[in-house]
Amino acid sequence: MINRTSTQLSNSIRLVMTRSYLWVRECFRNCRISQMKAKITANWLISLIYMSGLVSGSVHANESINVLASIKPVHSIVSAVMKGVGEPSLIITGNASPHTFSLRPTDARLIQDADLIFIIDEEQEVSLAGPIKTIGQDAQVVILSTAEDLILKPFRKRILFEPHHDDEEHAEEEHDDEEHHDEEHAEKEHHNEEHAEEEHGHDHGHGEHESADMHIWLDPVNGVAMANLIMETLVQADPDNAAAYIANANEFSNQIQQLIPKLEEKLKSLDGKTFIVFHDAYQYFEDRFNLTAAGAIHINPERPSGIRHISDLRDIAEKHGINCVLAEPQFNKRLVNVITEGLTSAKVSVIDPLGSKVENGPNLYFELLENLADTFIECLSATSS
Repeated sequence: MINRTSTQLSNSIRLVMTRSYLWVRECFRNCRISQMKAKITANWLISLIYMSGLVSGSVHANESINVLASIKPVHSIVSAVMKGVGEPSLIITGNASPHTFSLRPTDARLIQDADLIFIIDEEQEVSLAGPIKTIGQDAQVVILSTAEDLILKPFRKRILFEPHHDDEEHAEEEHDDEEHHDEEHAEKEHHNEEHAEEEHGHDHGHGEHESADMHIWLDPVNGVAMANLIMETLVQADPDNAAAYIANANEFSNQIQQLIPKLEEKLKSLDGKTFIVFHDAYQYFEDRFNLTAAGAIHINPERPSGIRHISDLRDIAEKHGINCVLAEPQFNKRLVNVITEGLTSAKVSVIDPLGSKVENGPNLYFELLENLADTFIECLSATSS
């Protein structure tokens, strides 16, 4: 009886402290208290929550909570926050792309059994949006693109990013955009005016994120924002293990803070060198580490580029001596080979934004970022532009 009462008291204390910690985090964002005071208070509460967990016994996983992650980078961050408590399941594995993924019966069962599902956004994991709505309707779906303090960037609407190209090429891109707009308008002319905005961009279900590039995990600062949302969700779903989730999220943040300057130092020698990517997925990483892409073969792999664009991109590469082209393991390299054919100094490197060959787990996200840096260095270190 005494042990039971002690456990109940300890659980109550942990719950109060956890709520206090979340309040301090909210004040850190919105209240008029110094960041230093907020951080000290938050760390003090973490210590007390952790100690209260030791009083009542070892950390234990809530077996009734089934956690599911959409893609490998998300799975890694969730794994880091859940470290020592449990392991999430993963839907999209290996080289599979979230743009073209085909659901298997085993994946359907994972979705059906899930209590929490973490995804980037319905526009990113487009192949999962329908199944999650139908099969996973009982799960809480957490959209990580809505995380507080997340940096969101709009899509680059043109596939030639840098001002290397001439007015004729610019006109071609505008012509392509107008054709696409006219096709969409013809399909939707029977809709009411309230749907007119759909002709000009994608609605992500949260208007402020409309037409945003959803490769958000490629900025490590966004990784921290996502980890914090994951932590807060898990704390609410499984308060018994709040101390572990909070401590793990803080450890993840500290590791990212150490990694960023390390990558900055590695990549600083690439300043001013340009490259071509298979599809426009890397602007978060580019902007964080001062890299310069000249263009992309595709804006979206679901909408292949035309022959003229490929020809223009090849001309740009030849004219300006762009010798680095980055392919991806998820997609066919045929168009990459078309661009580099005959360019004797061209180098093709395979860059992997999903960490498809990295072992799943809490370390994958860090290895993914380091692998990206190493690939850019490999491809660009011998180039002159």
